[in-house]
Amino acid sequence: MDARQIQRLRPMLNEFLRPFDDCFGRSEPVEPLRTYVTGQLSDLPRKSLEPIADAAGARPRNLQQFLSLHAWDEERMRDLLQQRVARDHGHPVSIGVIDDTGHPKKGDKTPGVQRQWCGNAGKIDNCVVTVHLAYTAGDFRCLLDGEPILRKAPWEKFYVKDTNKGPMVWEAKVAPFYLKREGLPTWPHGLLVARNTENHDERKYFVSNAPAGTPVEVLLHVAFSRWPVERCFEDEKGDLGLSHFEVRTWRSLRRHLILTAVSHLFLAEVHDPWRGEKSGTDGLAGPHGHLGAGPVALDDRPGESGVPGAGGGDQHADPGSPGPLPSQPRQNQTPAAA
Repeated sequence: MDARQIQRLRPMLNEFLRPFDDCFGRSEPVEPLRTYVTGQLSDLPRKSLEPIADAAGARPRNLQQFLSLHAWDEERMRDLLQQRVARDHGHPVSIGVIDDTGHPKKGDKTPGVQRQWCGNAGKIDNCVVTVHLAYTAGDFRCLLDGEPILRKAPWEKFYVKDTNKGPMVWEAKVAPFYLKREGLPTWPHGLLVARNTENHDERKYFVSNAPAGTPVEVLLHVAFSRWPVERCFEDEKGDLGLSHFEVRTWRSLRRHLILTAVSHLFLAEVHDPWRGEKSGTDGLAGPHGHLGAGPVALDDRPGESGVPGAGGGDQHADPGSPGPLPSQPRQNQTPAAA
């Protein structure tokens, strides 16, 4: 829009912006808001702080402080924007779209700037990436929210263990997500994605219920610890007759499985002493080829009382038996899409 068109629309713009005055404290003037929005609506070739301020006859420093120092509530402004869209532009077939976009930048002072994939440039470039929620309903469209994102390096390498072919090294990354249970989100879970450094086509996906902030090497240690259960199956099938059941009821089969587990426990308890060895926990895999210091306490993991749908205690506990075993990190082996 040129200056003449903006002047004609100024009463409408003032009316549009008036509800957003609620986002500002009494000590902070709202005039910079009108200056900023007017500049963005203008036909200025570049709509950065200095050209907008010059066009409005204002000091660039005032607009800089408006964005960086003035006390006003941008989250409240975002909420008011979304409420207005919901009130005035609701539609039975409205669609929300989440997408990111790149902003090429020079230098290294802009927050979030780094060399990364820049979609609008179609190449790896020095840029800032922001992610947005868009709303579309018929011919109407707008953006409802936006956040800058800082993409970390896609993979960090971790030593897992030694094999006959040499050290096993995997690249790994973890991202938070929420499962749904009884129609409600659970606490955050972690999606661990691992890729073989020797074969990038070999990927593994794991879901973890460990607390947020658990080191990736700990998650990897748990994720790559499936072999003991395979060995249990081998022992129970080969030595204890796990598959040799000939029963006709579910209860009989269930009892067979428990009895076999009892037999296996006895076998496990006498196995190491007869071999003259002590059982122990392997050191955790650490990054860059180093072994970790050992098990990591996860005392802050959500307990049973925090799990939706869980309840009650151990109804078969022996009052004279030892207390419960320490909580250990557990990991769901169910594959999940990246």
